[in-house]
Amino acid sequence: MSTTIKSATNIEIYSRFDNNFKADCTAYIVEDVTDIMPEVPINPQKWSHLQHLSLADPTYHTPSNIDLLLGVHIYSDILMNGVIKGEPGTPIAQQTRLGYILSGGHLTNNRTREFKTMHLNITLEEMVEKFWETERLESEENDTLTPQELRAEKIYQETVTRDVDGRYIVALPFKSDKPILPENSREIALRRFMSTERRIEANKKLREAYNEVMREYITLQHMELIERDESVKETDKQVYLSHHPVIREDRETTKYRIVYDASCKGSNGVSLNSELLVGPSLLGDLRDILMRWRTHKVCFVADVIKMYRQILVRREDTDFQRILWRFSPDEDIREYRMLTVTFGTACAPFLAIKTLRQIAIDEANTEEYAQAREIINHSFYMDDVLSGEIQKKPQ
Repeated sequence: MSTTIKSATNIEIYSRFDNNFKADCTAYIVEDVTDIMPEVPINPQKWSHLQHLSLADPTYHTPSNIDLLLGVHIYSDILMNGVIKGEPGTPIAQQTRLGYILSGGHLTNNRTREFKTMHLNITLEEMVEKFWETERLESEENDTLTPQELRAEKIYQETVTRDVDGRYIVALPFKSDKPILPENSREIALRRFMSTERRIEANKKLREAYNEVMREYITLQHMELIERDESVKETDKQVYLSHHPVIREDRETTKYRIVYDASCKGSNGVSLNSELLVGPSLLGDLRDILMRWRTHKVCFVADVIKMYRQILVRREDTDFQRILWRFSPDEDIREYRMLTVTFGTACAPFLAIKTLRQIAIDEANTEEYAQAREIINHSFYMDDVLSGEIQKKPQ
């Protein structure tokens, strides 16, 4: 059993039998400690060795809830030397500073204990056949798209373009032609930025890493500064995203990643993500990818660097991705717009994978690049590719 701890309290434990005993401890509050104990009423009269003992729980024989579970650090403080045993199979009484506590088994004849055994016998051929039947069924189901998924596909196909360098440019797929945008998003983003800034200012290493990432955004032209005369213009097509760092100390690379909160609601209860289409799931089945990967004589693993940021967002949609930033508290807060697909938007995974698939259509549609097309379409899991040497068929 697992549970989420939402609160705790400090308590003092006293003994009914030892006036000199007191224990301070922190108790974590959960809905249920354990099941009712004992499960059925017990007749205590049949255990003569327990009669007239000062018990820590005088009503132990009556089913009831457990109110407090003491940890071993408390148990070691209350434990005393006295132990009282009866006939084999009967409870043992252990003396503690809270009174005698009982442990040991209790058998009853009025309950039925049930045991189940299960046996499965299947041949490898049957198992493989069932596996592929299941895969075919899932594939057929995935061919049926919802109206919103069809709209996302249509928007992509009708708006995707490429610049002179061959970089793909995509549109943000909105649920409607006139989306409702979050109100007062700048004020909300400003409050959250000030909170984030206080956090990163308290950590010099984090501040340096954050600044480095933001400088990289500007250097690579993944975001641009909004000029002051432009930033004061009020339009109905501005959305400001708050952002915060995610720290992954276990990673050898990309220990610090900036996440943009496109799910933050404005004063009207609307967020950018609530108006964006998620698009159909284009992720391949990881199990299938791994199984195919293991069939290669020589295998390789690689990933696409900054996959989202390799894809530009069309100019008219970039103002939906504004942020506030400054490199030091001594500077004025400036406004920037993100020019690429942004991590944190609902449509980002769809746009990234869809663009990868589009590369296979645009650049690998000939027999010369058949292997590359096969790898793009079937060996990628998000930005990771697992493939290998493809054996040529005999002539």
